[in-house]
Amino acid sequence: MNEMDTIELLRHSRHDWLNKIQLISGYISLGKTEKVKEIISDIIYSTQMESKLSNLGLPHFATYLLTYNWKTKPFIMKYEIIGNGKLDIKNDYDLVLWLERFQNTLLKASDHSNERTIFIQVNVESNVPCFIVHFHGILIHKELINEFLQLPNEHYHYSNLHLEDQGFTFQFHFKDKNFLVGS
Repeated sequence: MNEMDTIELLRHSRHDWLNKIQLISGYISLGKTEKVKEIISDIIYSTQMESKLSNLGLPHFATYLLTYNWKTKPFIMKYEIIGNGKLDIKNDYDLVLWLERFQNTLLKASDHSNERTIFIQVNVESNVPCFIVHFHGILIHKELINEFLQLPNEHYHYSNLHLEDQGFTFQFHFKDKNFLVGS
């Protein structure tokens, strides 16, 4: 990371924290202590998720998710890490490339005039790590999602696809335990 990347990272972090503090300050001045408690709970949860994501052992994937919403993007990206495990993947950049290809498919498959959210859960509680992807938004070409998930993929196995007009959910996990370092 060069000095400009570091400065940019700190600028975005400072901006996010300033927004949160101003929101809390505003609700305090209005006497809305329940809203303040709700915001503080959200901050605690988000910080715990950021910590778990940072400790997964997936530096490219973590950077991608942590910084995704800092720029204007076609989707809102949310995530949750279940468990406290660590994944030692040989090259987590492949995971980021997969996510970018998946988003390109979503751009073609979804209605741009409505809010679209991608929610990724990473479950590291078991011996077989599992990624669960939820999409909320209007789908105008559902068949593109099916086609994407049926493309040959050497790293991931997809399962449990639930596809509806308002979104979908599916799971994926690594096909080969050797893809994980230390397996």
